[in-house]
Amino acid sequence: MDKQDILDELLKDYATVPDHTAAKTDTAADAEPPAEEPPVEEAVLEEEIITEEEMPVAEDSTEEETVAGEPPADEEIRVAPLEAPTQIVSIAESEETAAEPADNTDDDVDDGQITMAELAGEEEPPVEESPEEVPDWEEQLIKTRQEKIRDFQIKQNRESLDFRFEGDTAPDEESERKAEEPPAEPKEETPAPRGRFTGDFTDFSQAEDVRAELQHRHRSGAFRMWLAAAAGALLLWSEASVIFYGQPALAPSLFLLLNIFLLSCMAILLYPMLRDGTMALLHGKPTAESVPAVVTAAVFLHTLVQWSDLAALEAGETRLFTALAALSLLFCGIGRMAKLDRIRQNFTLVSHDTQKFAAVEITDERAATEIGRRAVANGTPRVAFFRPVRFLDDFLANAYMNDRYDRIMSRFLPIAAGLCLVIGIVAGAVAKSFLVGFSAFVGALCVLLPAAPLALNVPLLGTCRRLLRDDNLLCSYAAAERFGNLHGVALDVSDLYWQDSVALHGIRTFRDTRIDEAIMDAAAVAIRTDGPLAGLFLRIIEEKTEILPAVENLVFEQDMGFSGWVGGRRVLVGNRKLLENHGVDTPSGDYERKYKKDNRELVYLSVGGALSAMFIISYLTDPEVEGALHELQDAHLSLLIRSCDPNVTEVSLCAGFDLDDYYVDLLSASAGRLYDGLRHEGGERVSAGAAVNGKITGIADLLTACRRLKHRGTAAMITQIALSAVGALWCFGTALTGGILPATAMLLFLPAAALLSIVLPLIVR
Repeated sequence: MDKQDILDELLKDYATVPDHTAAKTDTAADAEPPAEEPPVEEAVLEEEIITEEEMPVAEDSTEEETVAGEPPADEEIRVAPLEAPTQIVSIAESEETAAEPADNTDDDVDDGQITMAELAGEEEPPVEESPEEVPDWEEQLIKTRQEKIRDFQIKQNRESLDFRFEGDTAPDEESERKAEEPPAEPKEETPAPRGRFTGDFTDFSQAEDVRAELQHRHRSGAFRMWLAAAAGALLLWSEASVIFYGQPALAPSLFLLLNIFLLSCMAILLYPMLRDGTMALLHGKPTAESVPAVVTAAVFLHTLVQWSDLAALEAGETRLFTALAALSLLFCGIGRMAKLDRIRQNFTLVSHDTQKFAAVEITDERAATEIGRRAVANGTPRVAFFRPVRFLDDFLANAYMNDRYDRIMSRFLPIAAGLCLVIGIVAGAVAKSFLVGFSAFVGALCVLLPAAPLALNVPLLGTCRRLLRDDNLLCSYAAAERFGNLHGVALDVSDLYWQDSVALHGIRTFRDTRIDEAIMDAAAVAIRTDGPLAGLFLRIIEEKTEILPAVENLVFEQDMGFSGWVGGRRVLVGNRKLLENHGVDTPSGDYERKYKKDNRELVYLSVGGALSAMFIISYLTDPEVEGALHELQDAHLSLLIRSCDPNVTEVSLCAGFDLDDYYVDLLSASAGRLYDGLRHEGGERVSAGAAVNGKITGIADLLTACRRLKHRGTAAMITQIALSAVGALWCFGTALTGGILPATAMLLFLPAAALLSIVLPLIVR
């Protein structure tokens, strides 16, 4: 069966009716409108004749255009006179169906759409799916992600689009330019190492090795933490014996040996954390993990000094701080374990060879200013977009990257140490005792230096777990900071209107145009735009794109529509402005308003310089999409939307999704070209930071989560610094009396400070 046979079979119900208007005169407006023919049983189409009065035109012309062969180079298209329409094809639909989005999960959809099965009067036979073997969990994960990604409407690459923007280089010129460029040298792949993995994740072949290494680190770390927790519990018991009984439960020498032994065990068990913190300190860039390293070293030295006065220890005149060091180690260790667990779980998504949609911030100042011109009042806007990739580079480097607290700690730690030294000197001078002064110094260190990894990594782990349930990825707190400071997010209109978001309510044809020819010409252009209209026409032709004619030199004209050449004829698909721009006669405003009621829009088809058809459509909003846009708006993010649909405007977007026009900006033609180019440059690899499942709901979840984490992280740091300041004043006041803080108060202060640094930021939005 050739293409013409397929076309005839699918469109056999679109036969053109006799030209009844040929016999009509200008006085036909006074005649009664013809009675409608009774509808054919079980048919969705009904035919009707309209008079010249019912479809007035804006202006008339007396010349006809004759276009054949190749499109003329410079000759302006002449306009034929617009005659009264010869045919109406309308669709019966219910108001309830027109108001609600179609349900993709239902096979029997009746929402006023024209489908090929309805036109042919027969149903397509159901496709039987072949049984599949039950996959394992990894295969199931891959399958699930592929199903989600199939629904995403972000264009895969710019080369896949069959149209260009007005002002872009013509396709033949572009191909010649690319042909002159030397071919890129293939990138050599680094073989994946075996055994214990070192370095970063650079190739999917390394996935098993990296996964094994991360699991080893997590299991080993968890085992070490449990043992360290047991040793810490014994240290807390030893301190409790002093609190409750006023003296150690054991002989002073044995008590000291027990504390030194248990603290040494904890230091050995948590050696990786102490090592990293110490090395950062030695390099002059202390991190959050430098805190337990400093506290442990100071407490260990203080415990050894107690050998000089065992009698004072036995009498309860002095005390040990090993329990406080244990708490500092445990709090930081829990934060480190949360970090390892987050990295391990995130790698499950990163390691799968499936398409991902990475978050990318626009770093070029000119491009950011052009795209985000309304996102910020002054300065350069911070704008991000999401582009399809297959591999996320530098995952481990980004996952282990120091966060803002590490940078703050590099300045806070020397200041805190200086304050502790002053407190120790004051206490020693008042008490006239070196041991008292040294004890006050070490006790102040335990109180002033907070356990930041716990406050930041535990909430981050919870957020990452929630995002991963929907195949969204947040690599680190540094990424949360970066994408939490955005002013706007660039989106494509296909992110908002999915493939089933446009409903067709009727078709009007003019100038003896066959309905099947009108649909073929309009579908040939619209489907190649990859916008909301593409999904409508794909449904109309039952996705049988092989029956469509070829389209040449397809160009998008901003805010108007598309123009191209089909079979030597210029074909226009767009709004009223597009036809007027090309000199095509258009219906009157009153005629348009009759069909644009109930939030409906019109898409015109012009062939060969004359109006051929008018499609009456409406745009249906998905509640999930609307909710996602409201989340972004509530996060004070501007929605910078690129649209190739002539009916999608800022007004229609705000009305359809109930948005504040302050946060909605439709990109200009130049900004749209910049955005389109940025999304598809750089190949299929991008530095890891954040990624989504490809849906607008995932984008909203990720960006709002980043903003919350940024605010909560700031609140956590402010809380801990404020508590450190309280602890400093407390210690200094005690030092003025020549004493040190009570042991009970110190043991209660640290857990309370850690708890407050986690709980208080939760109220921050």
